[in-house]
Amino acid sequence: MIIPDTIYNTVKLYPDQVAVAGPGERYTYREIKLRIDQLAHALDASGLKKGDALGAILWNCSAFYELYYAAAQLGLIFVPLNTRLSYRELEFMAADSGVKLLVVDHEFREHARRLLQNVGSLHGLAWVR
Repeated sequence: MIIPDTIYNTVKLYPDQVAVAGPGERYTYREIKLRIDQLAHALDASGLKKGDALGAILWNCSAFYELYYAAAQLGLIFVPLNTRLSYRELEFMAADSGVKLLVVDHEFREHARRLLQNVGSLHGLAWVR
């Protein structure tokens, strides 16, 4: 199975069906595909290359879903970091996986800033919300 194909095939079958619904957000498969494509374009423009690690410290939200598919579309290694981990655990996992860019929910901004200083492979942060 090729991960990006799952969303593309679903868009063909159910373009106007709701794909994601949550507090303050509701997107159809057509809309979510557009958002994934836009995010993939932005990630590509950030300088990430196929095989690079893209980290995320996010709650369960549409951004997580979109990031997962955008990373797959570009051949990036998606590294979701558990929101319940301590800073030390996050630091170990980010360093061990070689995360180059970290997408972070604003609630984890202090951890993210420390990670940027202490993880050699990490070159940038992107904020959600």
